[in-house]
Amino acid sequence: MYNDLKVKVVDAPCGHGKTQWAIQYMNGCTEKKFIFITPYLDEVARVKRDCPERKFKEPGDKRGSKAADLKRLLTRGENIASTHALFLNVDDETAELIEMGGYVLIMDEVGEVVKEEHLSKDDLTMLVETGILVIDDETNKVAVTDKYETYKGKFDTVVKNAALGRLIHAHGSLLIWQFPIDIFDKFREVYNLTYLFGGQLQKYYYDLHQVPMEILTVTEDGFNDDGETLYKLIPHQHHDDSEFKEMLRKKINLYVGPQNNIADKEFTLSWSWYQKATPAMLKTLKNATYNYFRNIIGGKSKLNMWTCFKDKRKQVRGDSYARGFIAHNARATNKYREKENLAYLVNRFPRKPLLDYFRSQNVAVDEEMYALSELIQWIWRSAIRDKKPINLFVPSSRMRGLLQLWLGLPVE
Repeated sequence: MYNDLKVKVVDAPCGHGKTQWAIQYMNGCTEKKFIFITPYLDEVARVKRDCPERKFKEPGDKRGSKAADLKRLLTRGENIASTHALFLNVDDETAELIEMGGYVLIMDEVGEVVKEEHLSKDDLTMLVETGILVIDDETNKVAVTDKYETYKGKFDTVVKNAALGRLIHAHGSLLIWQFPIDIFDKFREVYNLTYLFGGQLQKYYYDLHQVPMEILTVTEDGFNDDGETLYKLIPHQHHDDSEFKEMLRKKINLYVGPQNNIADKEFTLSWSWYQKATPAMLKTLKNATYNYFRNIIGGKSKLNMWTCFKDKRKQVRGDSYARGFIAHNARATNKYREKENLAYLVNRFPRKPLLDYFRSQNVAVDEEMYALSELIQWIWRSAIRDKKPINLFVPSSRMRGLLQLWLGLPVE
């Protein structure tokens, strides 16, 4: 239990003012120092632009590595805006600088705070038997011996993560990478900005470490002297997203028709299905997607947006929509707001090793909420964020049903 750490989760629908609240908070609290973390560089630029007097700095690599520049900026006590990728790789020295600086963390969207470390059972056994890694029998934490300092090989990343104390041994051979919870504890305050937090892995990560959480939401709070909308945080139990759902119901033209018939028992569209799918099966999916974009919608190709699991992208992409690929886990970016015609060709589940790991630690995981959260975040990258109508093809009956049920639409 981390008694000094309490995370404030700001859970509100996409486009409801979470980032605007954060910008107003950072501009108003001039006595505090902030680290703002976001998935995308365009949002880093937004914070730098909209908080001119706070003079946010972005770590760069002109003087070496971004990690080294982050330490330099922390030593100087600067306000910092950066990406998840840099933040999730901070070391103990950086964490100490954060604590000494008395920083407040605002994390825009959840990060990949827990994931699999891909290593075969034989390779793990080799690293243990050669005395490079050691596994604690009680805690299952993976550590290094003095031999790691001279190790050079293809498992450099694994050995480095073990040296940083970020690996857990699970289920006999699996290694789980975890962001050290202690680093969150170095901040004076921690805010997570997101939507449908109950279905996200970072929520289960906090549960795993028994971190107290205060769930809040954001609401409008009048206007300033320039006529700009002000925002404030309120308890989440007062949150009402019925207006948001009503807007989605009116603006989403969800395809219901024969093209959905491909997603039967042989076409579940899960990650494991994609890994086992034959070229003929992937071609069938490609043809259905092409037919949707070209013959059913018939819109301009530049307005098309689609996704599948990235390693099968080449086999599924087709004429009229190939250039509109957007990763299925895209979040917190406005770059695709012109897209009007969407095809979501995946059936999302938490990765089974992670699911098994959380459950082995008595942490409950809501697989349906996880899938819904992923789908809503992806849809929101499109023109619907500007309350414009979109066309949506979701051939997975499970994913389509989850969306229909959540929106209060008839489920086929």
